[in-house]
Amino acid sequence: MTGHRIRKYFLAAFVLAAWVGALLSNAQTAEKRHPLDVKLDECLKTNPSTADMLECLGRAYTDWDAELNAIYQKLLAGLPAEGPAALRESQRAWLKFRDQEFLLLQKLYGLREGSMYRTMLAADRVDLVRKRALELSSYLDVLEK
Repeated sequence: MTGHRIRKYFLAAFVLAAWVGALLSNAQTAEKRHPLDVKLDECLKTNPSTADMLECLGRAYTDWDAELNAIYQKLLAGLPAEGPAALRESQRAWLKFRDQEFLLLQKLYGLREGSMYRTMLAADRVDLVRKRALELSSYLDVLEK
């Protein structure tokens, strides 16, 4: 491997690590962070290879999707009158958006060569579902106050 390729590889790895860290962490302290964020961060810290990172992100996606669905069900059960119908329509629209966004991300990252783009795609997918789960959770907070 030439010196140029080695530098390019290390630069790509550094950029990927910084990007994933920035995407998945926020300014909150560990006590205030969602347990699923902490779990993902710990997994990524102890599993630095691309394959391991993809596995961590795959588990995080599954966890956040389950969290989203649990929150959705609680919110659905707690809304009065026309609330459940409005939530169902909102979620259907979000699911269409999610699927289109995933397609766009696949097309975008598919233009690039390198395994780091697979990891970036996986992180973006997690982030999209995470954001929706947190959004629904904030609605549930309002409902429960």
